[in-house]
Amino acid sequence: NAITYTTDLLGDVTLIGAGAGGQQTGFGILSDLIDIHRLR
Repeated sequence: NAITYTTDLLGDVTLIGAGAGGQQTGFGILSDLIDIHRLR
């Protein structure tokens, strides 16, 4: 599994990890995005 996103500071950032299944992957991504938002 991989996701690429673009940031102003770092440019393109790609995160790659082993597949854990749809629900687990979705929860992990959502959790990471919430953490990023809280740091703003």
